Formats: sequence, structure tokens, C-alpha cells
Amino acid sequence: LVGKVSNTMDSSFCVRAQKSAMTLTGRKTKDIYHDQGSQFSSAEWTTELSNKGIQISMDGKGRWMEIYNHRGKHQGLGYMAPWSIYSDR
Repeated sequence: LVGKVSNTMDSSFCVRAQKSAMTLTGRKTKDIYHDQGSQFSSAEWTTELSNKGIQISMDGKGRWMEIYNHRGKHQGLGYMAPWSIYSDR
């Protein structure tokens, strides 16, 4: 996991952070889920990912909240998704 922080909506920062993550980990992700902020819908960002064959998800079904709450397996929850635990309450 690589973390970078910015207080701007600059797409070049996102491209640099993504390149840094791939360099440090030596791995390439298949897809990236993010919101529809200007930095993630910019030509610089989308072109960079498309050139690397990375699938971009910005639709409602792939938004981070769904990934986190419905598909994400969390160690602290016994490797279950939050919705599967809290939906029964």
C-alpha cells in the first residue's frame, strides 16, 4: 500500500502517485475504482491508465462505497463484507 496526500485537484499528482505505487510494489492493478472528481476524469489520468491496460470504474456500481461495503473482505470482520454483518441488524 502506498499513500500520497495532496490538497489540490491536480491530475498530475494522481498520475505520479499511481506510477510510484506500481514502481514500489512491482505490480500492476487490473482495475481502479475512484470517484468522478476532475483529477480522475482528466485526459491525463484516463490516458495514463488506458495505456497501461488498467480498467477504470467510475460508474455507480463500481464506486468506492460499494466496493468497500459490499465486496471488500475485512480482516477485522472475519474476512466478511460490512453489509453482510450489519444488514441483519
